[in-house]
Amino acid sequence: MNNTVNIPTGVFTLDGLTARNMGLSCPAAFSPAQHDPLLHQLLTPQHIATWQFEQLRRIVATARKHSSYYRHSLRKVEPDMLQARENLPLLPFTEPHALRNDPMSLLCTSQDEVARVVTLSTSGTSGNPKRLFFSQTDLDATVEFFTWGMQSVGNAGDTVMALLPDERPSSVGRLLATALENARMRPVSGILTHGGAALARQAYAEGVRVIVGSPAHVRHLAMAWLAAELPKDAIHTVLLCWDTVPETVAGLIRHAFGCRVLTHWGMTETGLGGALSCGDEGMHLREADLLAEIIDPQTGTPLPDGNEGELVITTLRRTAMPLIRYRTGDLATILPDACSCGSPLRRIRSGKGRIHGAKQLPSGELLYPADLDNILLPLPHLYDYTARWNPQLGAPLHISLWPDPQRPADSLMLEKQAASALAASPLLEPLAKAQGITLQIEGPVSQANFTKRRIFSSLHASTPPLNGDIDHEHAV
Repeated sequence: MNNTVNIPTGVFTLDGLTARNMGLSCPAAFSPAQHDPLLHQLLTPQHIATWQFEQLRRIVATARKHSSYYRHSLRKVEPDMLQARENLPLLPFTEPHALRNDPMSLLCTSQDEVARVVTLSTSGTSGNPKRLFFSQTDLDATVEFFTWGMQSVGNAGDTVMALLPDERPSSVGRLLATALENARMRPVSGILTHGGAALARQAYAEGVRVIVGSPAHVRHLAMAWLAAELPKDAIHTVLLCWDTVPETVAGLIRHAFGCRVLTHWGMTETGLGGALSCGDEGMHLREADLLAEIIDPQTGTPLPDGNEGELVITTLRRTAMPLIRYRTGDLATILPDACSCGSPLRRIRSGKGRIHGAKQLPSGELLYPADLDNILLPLPHLYDYTARWNPQLGAPLHISLWPDPQRPADSLMLEKQAASALAASPLLEPLAKAQGITLQIEGPVSQANFTKRRIFSSLHASTPPLNGDIDHEHAV
């Protein structure tokens, strides 16, 4: 069975989409898989940067005119003052609390033009939820991005299984399904409620060639695929999204399916689509829609490319609710070098997660959920886990382990494997000596769902991320 994507060498479909959205006239702007020598003569990093700042001046003018929030925050900034990246600090940051306290004040269209309102209620945030508004034009832009991007992921005729929320109209799963149909691929919604084994059977029976989902969900499918000894040439590509991608999980998925693993970064705030990997290091930014920068999270000072910091984005074509210098709270690096694939689109490399998602260890180092993922998720008998730790109380790091429901008799084996893996971690050694690490095997799990991994401060019991409340803050 063919395990490749049938696009010409050196073609990255989002280059053509960027040219299309910038109004450039070349064959690749109309055909995603078109090999087009003219494209990269027109679509250069310098041309992209010039166009982005033209859009930035336009969006600042629009926001000052139509949004009461921006009318006040941008009162000292004239659009003509924004000519290059060194001028970006003239613009104040838009903080996440603006989306909680008075989201209507950021609206730049009439309420009649709002096609979708998204409420972001996250388990790690107290107070009002964030609210975001999207026009039909905004939603269409997301579908267009997915349509073009997926043609670098799969082929026309492929069956694509999505492990994503699709219950509501215009949810990420529904938008992706529309995009796949546009790209002449067949969308299939993975049934998460019956466990990994049933999901593997569904994928094999449906002839799935591409899988899109979070690392946690695809991990379960991959482990079930291995256990069932299903063929390694059936799946040619897995696209991981939604959460930080632990390298150990990516490696497990490659081993299980014998496939390539791509990654995507995006947030609801970016219009869901944000950056897509081509197979080389990093992910290419959606530069016709997002102006990205990296800042020092403590001082707000812009950092040069190649330095890790907080990712800040400005939406360049959003109509209902533009976000100007929005602080995402995500750690990332903008890679300084050109990509070997030939795309002129800048690339980001995701960090270990959210800036406020880490806990400081006795050694002074930071512990992120991704660190625990890399230690625990390779364990074959583990279904999921949660971590709870409050350093200020001097309490031990407490980890609750949920065994694989297909192998509940292996609970003792799981506890021994987890203890061994944690003890072997140099990062956790000072914590183990100073405050200790405790393990607890938990009862059966009911069904998978969508939440973000985090280290809880509360010592009360919690449900595993695959079973918790839905968290829509980040998406495919």
